[in-house]
Amino acid sequence: MPSIAESQACEGWGILTSLAAEGEHSDTYSHWPGMITYEELADLLGTHAHALVPMLDLIMNHCRANGLPPLTGLVVLKEAGMRERRSAFSTDPHYSHQS
Repeated sequence: MPSIAESQACEGWGILTSLAAEGEHSDTYSHWPGMITYEELADLLGTHAHALVPMLDLIMNHCRANGLPPLTGLVVLKEAGMRERRSAFSTDPHYSHQS
């Protein structure tokens, strides 16, 4: 049976890949085209923003392992409308999910 993070990662993957496909033409979620806030993503997944870390970590690791762009870079802070500057989801100092 998949963990909660794995189940959320499947749902989150769908949301983030759709957002990536729409790109800057997307204004579906946030005020910033092509992005979604942590709070918006958490609401869609029925969880709290702080609970996204394990799910986003799984997505980032999948992207890294498969040579894909880091979809987690589409998740932004509500206050700033900017991508998270610290690498909260990676222990690899040479890898950052920001662009």
